[in-house]
Amino acid sequence: MLNVPWREVPQQTVSAGFGFVEAPSFDRNGVLYFSEVRAGLVHRLDADRTGAQPEVFHSVESGWCNGTAFHRDGRLFLCDVGAGCIWTLTPEGTATVFSTSPIHEGLHWRSE
Repeated sequence: MLNVPWREVPQQTVSAGFGFVEAPSFDRNGVLYFSEVRAGLVHRLDADRTGAQPEVFHSVESGWCNGTAFHRDGRLFLCDVGAGCIWTLTPEGTATVFSTSPIHEGLHWRSE
């Protein structure tokens, strides 16, 4: 039989009522960020707060966002599939376009 350890981890629903969610990422403090793709929202959930519910951390104008990942400096990278760009979000929520290059041209990284 195939060993699948994730099946042994108990599941717990922490919030419901979202449309299509994906891209969970945790910051260094254990705060969960995830995208609600078709709503264009990035939610934040701090499980250390008693009775905490997700709050909207960022909203993209295009209404479509997906993948998230944290940089070692604390910025959250967010793919805005509707606008065809990648955003960086500071821990305070300030958004800056990181790249708008089409994938066939490759990403042009900017050092900051």
